[in-house]
Amino acid sequence: MASPHIKYLALVAAMMFAVFVSCASPDDQVPAPKAPMSEPSETETSAAEVGHSAFAEPERLCLALEDEGLPPALSPTWKRFEGDTKYSCVADDLEVTPGGYNYVGDVPNVIEYYAESDTADRVDLFSLTASIFNEQQAGPVVSRFQELTQTLFERLNLPMPDGLSAAIDRGQSDTFNMEYGTVALTRESYNMGHGLVVRVDRAE
Repeated sequence: MASPHIKYLALVAAMMFAVFVSCASPDDQVPAPKAPMSEPSETETSAAEVGHSAFAEPERLCLALEDEGLPPALSPTWKRFEGDTKYSCVADDLEVTPGGYNYVGDVPNVIEYYAESDTADRVDLFSLTASIFNEQQAGPVVSRFQELTQTLFERLNLPMPDGLSAAIDRGQSDTFNMEYGTVALTRESYNMGHGLVVRVDRAE
C-alpha cells in the first residue's frame, strides 16, 4: 500500500498536468494546416501587359479621338504610304481658335494627332500636339489639349503619369517612365508661337 507521502506527490503531479493542459491554446495543441498559396488568375494582367495591348490595336488607337474632332485624315486609316519606311496614321487638325490670316498672329490654333510604327500589327509611338500660333488665344487650346490628353489615356486604358497635367499647365518639358513605355511632354519653339507635344513611346 502506497504511503500518504507518495499519494500526495502523485496528486500534485496530476493537478499540475491538468492545469498545463487547460492553459494550452488550441493552436499549441494541434497546429493548423497552412493554407495553400493561390495561383494567379489566368485573366489577371499586369499594367505593362495592358499597356502593350493598347499598342497592339493600331486601328483602335488611330480612331481613339475621332468623336472629339480628330477623325482620320486618310483612308485606310493605318497604312504605309509609297516611299515610306513606316506605317502611320494622321488625324485632321482640330481648330480650337480661328484665324483669318489678316495680320501677323491671326492664325488658327490647332491640335493634331499622329501615330507610327515599323510594323503593321502594332504602334510604336503616338503623339498629340497643340500648335499655338496665336499666343493671345493660347488659353483655350491649352485647356482643350488637357482634356484630349486625359481622354486619350482613358480610352487606351493607359495610366496617365502623375504630374503630366501640371507640366502641360506650366508649358514645361518633362519625361515620365511608365510600365508601358515613356511619356514625354515637349515644348517646341516656332518662328511664331510654340507647340506642346505629348508623345508616348511603347516599351520594348
